[in-house]
Amino acid sequence: MTGKDSGEALNQLISRERHTYDLALDVLGQKYARKILIMIASNKDIFSVEALREFEILNPSVENKTVKKLIELGFAEKLSRGNYKIIDPMFEECILRRFS
Repeated sequence: MTGKDSGEALNQLISRERHTYDLALDVLGQKYARKILIMIASNKDIFSVEALREFEILNPSVENKTVKKLIELGFAEKLSRGNYKIIDPMFEECILRRFS
């Protein structure tokens, strides 16, 4: 399989799962959930002042509650202090493609 083939296969998988990912995002329903998922997928320090400004998150406590909800629902996991990861790599790729 070439790089082109694997890229096409990934595109097809994401396209096929897009409805499922859209439903997952709808379940989250929180105003900041998508922004925080983008931050996590982009490997940003999600609690930095710069990231909060860039993503227009005015209240760090709202961000903290949203991160906890993402973890509770199984969308993300905490790796270390301030370092999080989206559990499903295809979901992460879908978020990067759609919202970055």
